[in-house]
Amino acid sequence: MYNSLMRVLSIYQNFLSYLVANRPLLARPIQLHTLTVLTTGFLMWAYAGLALTTIASPWPGRVGIVASLVHLFSPLLYRISANVLLNASIMLLAGIFHQGTFAFFTGGFQSHLLIWFGVLPFLGALIAGKAGAILWCGITLVTASCFLALQLSGYPFPNIITETGHLEAQLLLVFGWIGLTSTLSFFYLHQEAKQREAQLEQKNRIENLFRVLCHDLGNPLALLQMAVDQAQTQSDPAKRDRSLVISQKAVANMVDITSNVRRMYSVQEGQAELECVPMALNSAIDQLRFLFQTPLAQKDLTLHYDVEHHHATVVLVDPVSFVHQVLGNIFSNAVKFTPLHGHIYVEATPLAEGL
Repeated sequence: MYNSLMRVLSIYQNFLSYLVANRPLLARPIQLHTLTVLTTGFLMWAYAGLALTTIASPWPGRVGIVASLVHLFSPLLYRISANVLLNASIMLLAGIFHQGTFAFFTGGFQSHLLIWFGVLPFLGALIAGKAGAILWCGITLVTASCFLALQLSGYPFPNIITETGHLEAQLLLVFGWIGLTSTLSFFYLHQEAKQREAQLEQKNRIENLFRVLCHDLGNPLALLQMAVDQAQTQSDPAKRDRSLVISQKAVANMVDITSNVRRMYSVQEGQAELECVPMALNSAIDQLRFLFQTPLAQKDLTLHYDVEHHHATVVLVDPVSFVHQVLGNIFSNAVKFTPLHGHIYVEATPLAEGL
């Protein structure tokens, strides 16, 4: 039983993947549409079979079979059109034709089958949102009003269902309504919970990227401010030129940082992939010396790093993230917790031979 259920779920997931292919924005309405078909399909076919066997006229059964087929294959419409309201309405039209025909031959306005009209606006809202709710509230009201008008005008609706068929139709109505509304309500609440979780995760990702951006921009901004202050107070052209070079490098670092944060967002959203490239460790440390020159000078700290020893050391990393986030955080903590006039030693040791 368990293995059979898992196979069914696997087929369902593969079918959804087929429908959603190249349409990620339609994933939720497609899933809700397909779930609606699965949960209401049994009732559609049950009423079609009931009409064929218990109603004297062949028309309710024929309409029921055609409507059930349209209903069953309606999710495939998403391979043709991305119009959620249109696709949902085609499925619901099949339902209202089926229900209306069955009701017409089983008492018209007095038929219990008209109660099923009440679920159609809910299904329209579930799949297509506010537009679906408004459209199908209007359609069901007009259709029900037509039945009422015929009843008031004295039209003799046929009631040609057998007594057994009437009882079976009542059973489908009572227990089908309970099962359908309970199941769809559960799935709706489940989808809403998943959507809230996804929104919370996205909010947390954005907040983390914002913190990264603010943290990483701190050092180049401090350098830029220092360079601007020095340029305003220096009369020596050579020193002003040096301040200009520092400003340019600080701005370039800020551009790299902001571009990297945007790229990180794209990676987290699945729109891009993180690419690691070889980077000379000496180059990374040189950038950090530049970025941390102000806090190092403020605490009179000495940075020790053997450039010659690591002249051939290469790391496979995303350069901007490695410098500003990985090593940047390490250097920031080292500067923060090293006492005044202290020393900071940087060493790199391969984890294994050949790394």
